[in-house]
Parts: sequence; structure tokens; C-alpha cells
Amino acid sequence: MRLVLLWFIDGTRIMQLADDHGTGVKTVYRYLHEGIDVLAACGPDLADVPQAAKEAGTWTGGDPHRPGRHTGPYGVDL
Repeated sequence: MRLVLLWFIDGTRIMQLADDHGTGVKTVYRYLHEGIDVLAACGPDLADVPQAAKEAGTWTGGDPHRPGRHTGPYGVDL
């Protein structure tokens, strides 16, 4: 799980993860995909997220299917 967390949180590259953990790139990819599957199974279904956010008081409004546009530097849409 540490490998998955490093990939998500720090954005550690696959080759670096392989070197750090003394394993091959294919093994890192396999562990990464297994870890993502475990995390996805623990999370709520996407359809339930807006209601759960409203109940938790963290919903900021708007249509979840049409999120607002974010403009980056120089007017570029992100």
C-alpha cells in the first residue's frame, strides 16, 4: 500500500518506485492497479457522492455533471 500512496500523494515515477522497492516495473504496475482497485472498492459509488456531500455540509452547489470552468494563467482553460 505504501507504493500506491507514494504514487498518489507524491507523484513518484514508476521507475523510481521499482528501484526503491527492489522490484521490476511490471510488478509495480500490478501492485499499483491492485491498490487502486482496493481503494475504489472502499469508496462510495459515484452516484452517491453528491448526496453524501450535501449531508456532510460540504456541497458547494452547482450541477455535478457540469462543473464550473477554471481559468489558469494567461486565460487558458484548465
